[in-house]
Amino acid sequence: MSVMTSSSERTQRINIFCMYALRKSSPVIDEQNFKFGDSFAQVTNGEEFLRRVNSVCQRAGVTLHWGLVEYVDLKTHRGRMGPFHKSSTFAYQSEFRVAITPGFGEPYPLMVDDLSDITAVGKTPTYAASQNP
Repeated sequence: MSVMTSSSERTQRINIFCMYALRKSSPVIDEQNFKFGDSFAQVTNGEEFLRRVNSVCQRAGVTLHWGLVEYVDLKTHRGRMGPFHKSSTFAYQSEFRVAITPGFGEPYPLMVDDLSDITAVGKTPTYAASQNP
């Protein structure tokens, strides 16, 4: 069996921001995600979040794309592996991604105004438990 892969400058120039997505099919957060940090910011109004990010993207002259990541078995998957596809090994991450094109080929600080009215912050459960023995 041979495997063919290809890449282009165009596909490499996408900036992506990843977030955990609560899904109706699996409303419990996999504890493996708690290793990513001691705190979280929960977006409480997704539509407004995307509206604000899109507004900033329009002013910056870039295009906004968003969606849930589709996790695929790399042993059997045939087809494209774009910015919204990832190995099923990482399915516990349950990602929602925001991508901008064209990207910049390096980290890009997309400055969205204050989001405090549509977010809630807290400590991850594992971190909070370790602080209260």
